[in-house]
Amino acid sequence: MNVGAVVPHEPSAVLLDPAPLSAAQRAGHACAVCEKRWPRPTVRLGDLPDGAPVLACADCAEPPH
Repeated sequence: MNVGAVVPHEPSAVLLDPAPLSAAQRAGHACAVCEKRWPRPTVRLGDLPDGAPVLACADCAEPPH
């Protein structure tokens, strides 16, 4: 089992603009919200126009209470 691995699935209906994202965020190496690199982001927020997933860390992806 690969801990922290992103599970592949159908492309997201949410298309995000890559312009405000850093290279690490566009590559999925950093959270798209807070830029944290560890633990690796695993929650899919949407996709870039090229089909690459845009990921967030669990802390940023958790809905507010």
